[in-house]
Amino acid sequence: PSRPAQQALWNLLVLISSSFLTVTTMRPKHSSIQSPQSVSQTLTGNRRAEYLSPQQLKQEFLGRIVNAASAVPAEEMTARLYEQILSENGLKERIKIPFAFLPGPLEGAIGDDLQSAPEPMIAVLEEELDRDEVQLALLHLLINMEGMFRIPAPILTRAIEKIEANAPKLFHALPTDEVRAYLLGLANLAGSHQLPPLALVVRHAARTYANVVFQDTSEEVRLSLHAAAAFGNTDEWYRFLGEWLQWLARDLAEPKQAQVLLNWLDGLCAIDRRLKGSTGRARASARLLLGV
Repeated sequence: PSRPAQQALWNLLVLISSSFLTVTTMRPKHSSIQSPQSVSQTLTGNRRAEYLSPQQLKQEFLGRIVNAASAVPAEEMTARLYEQILSENGLKERIKIPFAFLPGPLEGAIGDDLQSAPEPMIAVLEEELDRDEVQLALLHLLINMEGMFRIPAPILTRAIEKIEANAPKLFHALPTDEVRAYLLGLANLAGSHQLPPLALVVRHAARTYANVVFQDTSEEVRLSLHAAAAFGNTDEWYRFLGEWLQWLARDLAEPKQAQVLLNWLDGLCAIDRRLKGSTGRARASARLLLGV
């Protein structure tokens, strides 16, 4: 039997191979990786992911393979694996810094894999949380730290409570494009640290400002998928996403946007058939607006 470190490397290689097969079989021949089907596959398959260019996806794979191989003790590393991964002619030489070491999206939630936030940053966060009213500086800190550090749970709990209580004041005076950016940043934080309460706050804010914040239906669908990554429990993921898309469909006013939503639903349900159950009402509302 393989030793733990070597087995971990093999497990990673198998996972990456299966990921390539899944994306390849789901995407029609000659289609672009930027197609809605590809984006849907990434967001539903990994539960937490942003769109990646082909070059960045390659670096994501390379970084994780080399990191896993480097963790294998010398006495466990086979000559063939060393030659293919760690030698001067191996995969290691194809790495481009920092692109190979950016966190996510391949692992799903990344909160537990990040190093703890430095004490000076924690002190600044606590200072912002001690204010009577939440300032945008708190959101800046949380969003910028999200992909680099693990934020302590007690601080996140306080921050979510503060954001929920002050969201109307925070977002009301901002330009719509800035509101979208903040909501996406908070959705990514909810996903990377598995924070369902924050995902609910994002959903409520997005629905409150939907008529003025989102230029088209696709923007809100993508945001809903990012926020849904907060739910590690699959049933809760289906429920959260289904409810959001149902509310979105109910508020649609133009047949064109109803068709956009139906296209998304078709793509998502082709990838994950169980979504047909949780998105049935959204589909029915969109079809009613289209008269089909």
